[in-house]
Order: sequence, then structure tokens, then C-alpha cells
Amino acid sequence: MTANDLETPGSPEDLYLARGPETGELRERPVFTGDLIQLASADDPICVLQHPCAFRNGSKLVNRILVGDVAEVSDIPKDWSTGHFKAMFLPDIEGENTKAVRVKFQDIQILTPQQLQEGERIAILSAYGVNLLLQRWIHHNARIVVPTSRL
Repeated sequence: MTANDLETPGSPEDLYLARGPETGELRERPVFTGDLIQLASADDPICVLQHPCAFRNGSKLVNRILVGDVAEVSDIPKDWSTGHFKAMFLPDIEGENTKAVRVKFQDIQILTPQQLQEGERIAILSAYGVNLLLQRWIHHNARIVVPTSRL
């Protein structure tokens, strides 16, 4: 990897704080960047893209929250460093050896706090997972590479 390359995680486990049934243990955790939420009104989950400072007013969520659509994928590239700039890949989303998804940066929407609160959180990214998501999101929007250690 060079200073101009995006990072690739070493393993799927590096990306998650909790996924699948594990998320129930953290149900009181406030919504955070990178949370994957299965909405009550949609077939596919969404991923929160904004930083909490941007979608909170104190302890309350603002009226509009930016999220990316999530879709199942059959194959995840082994090297993310020099391509696939319009997505964040999330392998083994429900636990080891389960389906893979990608957050689609071109397919975004605005949700209300109520829509998020009616959904069910299905994955929580680790600190590194959030930084990797932000690295790819920033690169998608500005074509610059910010090392995850700086995020």
C-alpha cells in the first residue's frame, strides 16, 4: 500500500464491533456512523453515512439523516486499494461465512429519526471499520485518500 491507496482490511472480523445476534447486546447504544439498519419498510438495509455530530442535536437526532443503500454482492475483491471507489464492502455481515454486502455511495437517501428507530440494527462497525467507511466515503466524494489512522 502506498500513501495514495485506500486500505483493505486484513479480515472481516476487523470491520465489526457486533453483527447479527451480537447487536442485541448493544441495543441501547446510540445510532452511530456505519451502523447497518434493516428498515421496517424496505427489503435491503441501509448504512448511516454521517458522523454523529452531523446528525445529532445534543441527544436528539436531527430531522434528516444521510444513509447509503446496501445491497448483497456475490464477490468481494481481495484488494480494495486502487478500485471499487463507489462502495464499501462488508463481508460476513451476519457472522462468519455469511452473505456479503456493499454500501452503495451513489445510492443515498435521507431518512427521518423515526424511520431509523423503527428499524433493527443488524451490524455495528468497529472503530477501524468506521474509519475505513469514512476513508472510502471521503475518497468517493473528493478523490483524496486520508489514512484511516488520521480519521
